[in-house]
Amino acid sequence: MKQSLLVAFFCVQFFLVKAQEIPKAILVEHFTNTFCSVCAARNPSFYNTINTYENVVHVAYHPSSPYPSCPLNQHNITENDARTNFYGIYGGTPRVVLNGTVVPTGANLISTSLLNAAALETTPFEIEVSQTQVGNDSFYASITIRALAPHLESTANLLVFVNEKTLGFEAQNGEDTHYDVFRKFLSNASITLPSEGNEVVYEYGSKIDQEWLGSEITTTVILQKSNKEVLQAAQSERLDFQTGIILAKIIDKILYPNPAKDYLYIDNTKLLIEKIEVYNIIG
Repeated sequence: MKQSLLVAFFCVQFFLVKAQEIPKAILVEHFTNTFCSVCAARNPSFYNTINTYENVVHVAYHPSSPYPSCPLNQHNITENDARTNFYGIYGGTPRVVLNGTVVPTGANLISTSLLNAAALETTPFEIEVSQTQVGNDSFYASITIRALAPHLESTANLLVFVNEKTLGFEAQNGEDTHYDVFRKFLSNASITLPSEGNEVVYEYGSKIDQEWLGSEITTTVILQKSNKEVLQAAQSERLDFQTGIILAKIIDKILYPNPAKDYLYIDNTKLLIEKIEVYNIIG
């Protein structure tokens, strides 16, 4: 009887550990501009502060107001401004949003007290992000969302976008290094969240713009409710970018079945294929 009770006890403990929520990433959305002298003065201490925390997901947007000539805004005006308008802070930089909540303006863009509180937040959701290069000018991102604990959420917005992790650029305001620069959205759509113990996988492909440095590309993912509450966020490692990549390495990911008899399916969500030529076995 003792042995049975002991086994039952360990089973209960295992279940409790398995169903436990995990730390939520500290999502720091940063609105700055390369013509903004106040940004140049405050950004260095801001970066020093957030870099002392683990599990920070940082992204920098460059809205067109109050400085529409910012080159990093000109690269993608619409989507930089859209994210700024989403939080109702269009018109001034620098600004910071922490886990979906706008931080009041001040001499310090963010405080350690706010970051300390954010570091204690937990979530039932885990996000895993990986990137794979395709050919010499494309890549795709694979995103896995897992529900590790019970929850009452049904849907959320899945935001997936391309960043450049570190960008060297002599800006008008004197800044010469820019971090986690937003480039473009790959997705901004509502999804159905998995129930406890389940997962969903999404994949998105993109061309690598000639203005981007391939080896600095990262994919950032935000899972956010309509009320702006962030459920979880994650950022991939830099793209393992190589020139002259062999397409055969990933052919099994886009053509199936292999070998084929009557039908051959081609998945064009990752490669952005523009032309296909098919030959039989004798050419």
